[in-house]
Amino acid sequence: MHINSILAQNGMTKYRLSKMSGVPRMTVIDICSGKMKIENCSGETNLNMM
Repeated sequence: MHINSILAQNGMTKYRLSKMSGVPRMTVIDICSGKMKIENCSGETNLNMM
């Protein structure tokens, strides 16, 4: 399933996803547009946010 579809189904904007996840907004936009492949991204878990 495409990330834009998931966002729409959950009534979530790219901005909100960015704020909730800590991923920069432009990175979220690039992933959603297909400019950046999510498989090429890396990340770490920030347990302090939970």
